[in-house]
Amino acid sequence: MEGLQKWNDGSGDDGQLHNDYLMITDTGERRGHAAPGKDEESENQKVPDEYVHHAQEVIQLFDQEENRALLDQQQPSLSAASCAEMRLRNRWIAYTHHMPFVSKQRIGLDEKQWKTLYDDACDAVRLAANAKMPYSFALFVQYMYCILTGKTESDKDKEVSDIKERLRKTGPRRKVDYVILCCPPKDGKEPTSWPVKCKDPERGFIQNKECVFARYSHPVSQTANDWIRIKQRLTILNIKEKNSIQEKAEIRFRLDGPVLDVITYQG
Repeated sequence: MEGLQKWNDGSGDDGQLHNDYLMITDTGERRGHAAPGKDEESENQKVPDEYVHHAQEVIQLFDQEENRALLDQQQPSLSAASCAEMRLRNRWIAYTHHMPFVSKQRIGLDEKQWKTLYDDACDAVRLAANAKMPYSFALFVQYMYCILTGKTESDKDKEVSDIKERLRKTGPRRKVDYVILCCPPKDGKEPTSWPVKCKDPERGFIQNKECVFARYSHPVSQTANDWIRIKQRLTILNIKEKNSIQEKAEIRFRLDGPVLDVITYQG
């Protein structure tokens, strides 16, 4: 319990940040709380190493076999949902070194990490069902994983469309690029954008603003993200860069869906 206690006993601004994001199940974007001591408008802000260490300790506690079994057996309730939410958020910090809902996080996770986050998110949503609490971050993680593994809003099982509808009713700002899909980092370096191609761009309109719809094609080069199978139609919002985006683009995730934009970092 030592790692969990460190979060709970935090004092000062950093301690309040721990509680805001981990001990309380609020899931809204907290502007200015992306990382201590940094300008609130900056992006891709990472938490201090101490935060990552504490998050890893909490995850070790939650991943003990007896604790996993205990959470699996819980019925929906506020206390159970809070534990599941805490596990998900700590794992996100441990894996990505970011707080939830910080804009333009460069996320380079492997298949196993994404699947583990998805499983955590499913537990958080299940346990929050009757708890009358927000769970938009858990929904967002579910949504991203579904898209990455080839599900679409038009699938018969309706998982993606149901998640998106619930995200529409809750959560922070919808038209913010919260996650930039990257290659898994090497040697602790900054994750590089995962370059992809798109095909069959189609003209369309979203909220009276001209945009281009496109279908994901394949990576420009083979990478460790080869497990990803995206079938959902993506949106190109940067019309001026449409031609270059068709040849090489990065995938970003918003609450209202995935988009394609120009490559921001290739190392």
